[in-house]
This record gives sequence, structure tokens and C-alpha cells, in this order.
Amino acid sequence: MNWKKGYSYLFRFFIWVIKRNFLIYVIIFLSARLVIDFDRVERKVKAKQLNELMPAFDYLIDFEEQKLAPDKKKFEEFAAYYERVDELMPDHSEINGLLGYSYYYLGEQAKAIERYEKAIQLNPRYFWFYFNLATIHFKSGHYEKTVELLSRAIEEHPVLTLKLTVSSKEHKRIILGIKNVEKALTQRTERGYTKAYVLLIAAHYQMGHYKDVVELAAQALHRKIDETTLFYSYIGLASVHLGEYSEAKKVLKEMISADPENAQNYRDILKVIEKEIKEKRGKRGLSDAKALADLQERIEEVGHQIALQIF
Repeated sequence: MNWKKGYSYLFRFFIWVIKRNFLIYVIIFLSARLVIDFDRVERKVKAKQLNELMPAFDYLIDFEEQKLAPDKKKFEEFAAYYERVDELMPDHSEINGLLGYSYYYLGEQAKAIERYEKAIQLNPRYFWFYFNLATIHFKSGHYEKTVELLSRAIEEHPVLTLKLTVSSKEHKRIILGIKNVEKALTQRTERGYTKAYVLLIAAHYQMGHYKDVVELAAQALHRKIDETTLFYSYIGLASVHLGEYSEAKKVLKEMISADPENAQNYRDILKVIEKEIKEKRGKRGLSDAKALADLQERIEEVGHQIALQIF
């Protein structure tokens, strides 16, 4: 009978353990449910806050495509929205990029630079972060920094740039306002790389790096990037500064055919170069050539007209 009594005690102990653990399981389950419910409520509150702050994203595309004057009120709305997103989801590269873009058009250049630098740290493969930061530096006359950033930017393949653009959740909100999305984004990306070459060459030219100007312009022509006449112009001007008159003459003759609208300007420069060669005055004598000065002013103006671009 003792063995029966022992089993009885064992059975009671087993039941006690089950009941005790069951209560623990119930407490754990209810606690977890409360945490989940709290998280769900918190997410709903955050989503509501963002929805209330959400600006009209189609303005950004219209602003760029139509070359509108910056609307301070609208950019304040964008800044407020992205600041809140940044608080809720910190360390997102595209949010930092969009904040940099917003701050720049609010006239807060230092904050824009800081955000673009952080965006690059978070995603060092995205072309547009380098391009926009370089554009800010170019407009401020920081040509060495411009060269550093754009030399890195053009290393990234346009296909990767496009892929990173469309994979961004925040960019998708803006993309929704674009018609013929695939074609439009491809064209915007191609224009971005063209502008990158223009600014990179312009920065080298401003620093007197004429050999780099010739090499980069030739590279751009080889890659069949737009702005052909501009790149020819830079090769011609840089060749003149280097005293390589035969190369300058060759390029200028090609430009007469490629850019008939400005053909007379190129002919005038050719006459000046031929006169310098004949009189052996050297390239210093070219400084008085009005045609040369006009060409230089025209191509420098192109660089300063380039603006930031979201993607």
C-alpha cells in the first residue's frame, strides 16, 4: 500500500507543478499581449502624427522640372515631416538626404551639408548624395571638395543608382507623382551624370588643372554623355591654356560643325590662336581675345546654373 501512497503524493505534486506553471504561462501571455497592444497603439499614434505632417510630395517634382522658385512654406513642411520621420526611424540615409535637400532650399546650408555627409556615411554607394553635396560646395567656391565628391560619384554605375532610387520607401512617395516613371527616372539619372561631369570639369578648370579638364572632357565624350559642345569647349579652352594650339585648333574646327549656332565665336577664337602662333606672342596674348573670354564666360555660367536634384 505504501507504493500506492507514494504514487498519490507524486501525482499531487505533478498536478501542483502544472497549475503553478499554468499560472506563470497565463501571466506571461497576458503581459506579452499588453506589450503588443501598447506597441500597436504607439505605432498608430506615430502613423497619425506622420499623416498629419505629410506634405504634398508632387511639389518636389514640379519644383525641379519646372524650375520654380523655392516656396519657403512648402520646404518648411518638408523639413518638419522628415525631421519627425528621422526621430521615429533614425539612421535612414534617404531621410538624411531629403532633409539636406529641404534645408538647402530653406537657406540653411550648414545643416544641409551636415545631413548629406551623414547620408553618405549611411549609404556610400548612392550617387545623388555625392552630387548634391558637391553642387553645394561648387556654388560656394569649394572646388577641391567638389572634385573629391564628384570623382567618387561618377564611379557608381547609373544602373545601381536607379536601383537604389526605386527601392527607397521615402523616394517612392515622391515617385508616385511622376508620369512614365521608368523613362523619366532613367532620363533624370542620365542628366545627373551629365551634370556631374560638367561640375567636375568646371571645378578642375577653376583650379587651373587643365590637363585634368582635357582628360575628363574626353572621357565624357567617349561615354557619349550629353552636352557634347560644352565638353569640346572645355577641351579647346584647356588646350589654349596649356599652349597646345594644334589640339585647340582641331577641337574648335570640330565644334564649328557640332555647334553651328556658335560657329562664328569658334572661328573668332581660331583667328586669335592663328595670330598668336604667327606672331609667337605666347598664350599670354590670348587674354585680350574677346571671343575667348565670351566662350569662357558662357561655359562657366552653365556650371553655376546646375541645381540640386532629389534623384
